[in-house]
Amino acid sequence: MREQFLTAMFKAIGWDINNEQGYAEQYKEVVHGDKELIHIFFQIFS
Repeated sequence: MREQFLTAMFKAIGWDINNEQGYAEQYKEVVHGDKELIHIFFQIFS
C-alpha cells in the first residue's frame, strides 16, 4: 500500500523519497524503515 499511495503522493508534492539529491543520512527528507511514519508526521507538522 505504501508504495502505491503514500510514496506517489509524497513524490507528487516534491519530497525526495529516494534521496536522489544524495544527502547524508542526517539530512535526508525521508528516512525509510521503522521510524518512517514518525518522520513523515514530523515533516508535515513542523
